[in-house]
Amino acid sequence: MSMILQYLSEFQQDPLSTLLLVVVIILSIITAVTIHEFSHAVLADRLGDHTARSLGRLTINPSSHLDPMGSIIFLVAGFGWGKPVPVIQNNIKKISPQTGLALISLVGPASNFALALILALMIRIQLIPDLILQVDIIASFIYILINVNILLGVFNLLPLPPLDGFKVVLGFLPTRLAHSVSGFERYGAIPLFGILIVDMAFEKINIFNTLIGKPVGFTVELMLNITGRV
Repeated sequence: MSMILQYLSEFQQDPLSTLLLVVVIILSIITAVTIHEFSHAVLADRLGDHTARSLGRLTINPSSHLDPMGSIIFLVAGFGWGKPVPVIQNNIKKISPQTGLALISLVGPASNFALALILALMIRIQLIPDLILQVDIIASFIYILINVNILLGVFNLLPLPPLDGFKVVLGFLPTRLAHSVSGFERYGAIPLFGILIVDMAFEKINIFNTLIGKPVGFTVELMLNITGRV
């Protein structure tokens, strides 16, 4: 909610710049979420589960990967999620299904970190020239895209259902324990919404900032150092 209030405050002072900023943020979210979910779909397909292919998820078309609620939450709270790529664990043939599910889950956040790193390196070695970065709107898009990818990657590594981190943890647990713990998935995103409601109701608690604030801050600072522009 504080992000919306910030946008409204800035909009009153400079409407055009604020609208451009919101557009850049939305484009960054679309790009990061699409790469994230597409990576899930590709690895699942490579490991033998063709469910994503049959559902049209093996594409970089953003409309196939965006989750309306997850996108709205991203704008409101600064974090969010895409439409989950369905994976049928028993279809994974090339490695053990449990390990395969963990790797498929992990590759989404990994793709976000990889894209952030690639952009930082492109700035460092001037594959993105200084002349381009002197255009404010382009520079804003690139740096916001780096930030959004890091935020999406870190957030999705939280070990809470239905996030990727939960399934990654399941992949490294003993089979019986993993089966028992997986029962928490029946609650869907209820734990996330519960934490979000608490955060919005009690600003001083700020659970999500406690969980992901420092990892996000550290990783963003690392990427900015890589660009050589800090």
